[in-house]
Amino acid sequence: VDRIEGIPPAIALEQRNSVRTTRSTVGTMTEICDHMKVLWPHLAQLHCRQCGKPVTKDTPAQIWERLPRDATVLITFDLPLSAKLGWKESLTLLAGQGFQRVLIDGAVKRLDELPADAVAGHTLTVVQDRLTTNAQGRARFVEACEQAYHFGKGRLTVHTWSEIKPGVSAITGSAKFSNRRHCAECDLEYRDATPALFSFNHPVGACPNCKGFGRIITIDYERAIPDRTKSLAAGAVKPWQTGVSADCQKDLLKACRKERVPTDVPFHQLSAAHQQWVIDGDAGYGSDKEHEWPKAWYGVKGYFRWLESKAYKMHVRVAK
Repeated sequence: VDRIEGIPPAIALEQRNSVRTTRSTVGTMTEICDHMKVLWPHLAQLHCRQCGKPVTKDTPAQIWERLPRDATVLITFDLPLSAKLGWKESLTLLAGQGFQRVLIDGAVKRLDELPADAVAGHTLTVVQDRLTTNAQGRARFVEACEQAYHFGKGRLTVHTWSEIKPGVSAITGSAKFSNRRHCAECDLEYRDATPALFSFNHPVGACPNCKGFGRIITIDYERAIPDRTKSLAAGAVKPWQTGVSADCQKDLLKACRKERVPTDVPFHQLSAAHQQWVIDGDAGYGSDKEHEWPKAWYGVKGYFRWLESKAYKMHVRVAK
């Protein structure tokens, strides 16, 4: 940047960590983060998570600039019809709003040309206007887009109407637009960017995995079972050999006798299925009362999940 204003000219930081929470950083202590998270929403460019294209609020003026000049275009919007109303009543209400034409299977048809026995409850593509994109038609185009946005709940489609052969015209291209944070092509809605979205101290902006702390508590099985030449009976699972966790060693040997898993051979010589069973436990463990200890084996993974749920995070960090 060229210049940052509003930051205290002198900042003194002691060479020790006096902050209790790891969410506190130099940026939060100096309030730089407060300035930046207000700036980011104005600079951020949203891209659709499905198609990857930029998602912007398309104004009628912006749509006009994207269209070729001296082309014939149709401005349409989709109108869901109520299933509670009959087909005839729906068309009467539509005509009462001043609309006379709809787009069906790429062809423009008048309302009075539609069959009287059609089924109500589906969506009609209503033609708001047809015009030429020349200088004289700009004001009319802008007004038509505003009306289409109004009746189309913030969405519209612009179709290019060209002559495909002498005397025959048809739609040769279409583009969808929206005046909200909405990807018209993928029909995905997005919320506006807010300062909270760019704050790791806020639930909205915090990483869903580390919760804004910048680290993830996981299990390193290479340290939980460091010496795989040991057998289960000889203490292959290291955290279960001392302290309050020694009872888990007894549970392991009891579960192994029940499942007939060898406990006197090196861990690396166990079958892949038995090794996985020791680590993951029985399938579906914890899903209901029938899948809880002592009816089901919890495994090394279940043990560490229990520690984390009891807030014994120091034990988990040792296992890392």
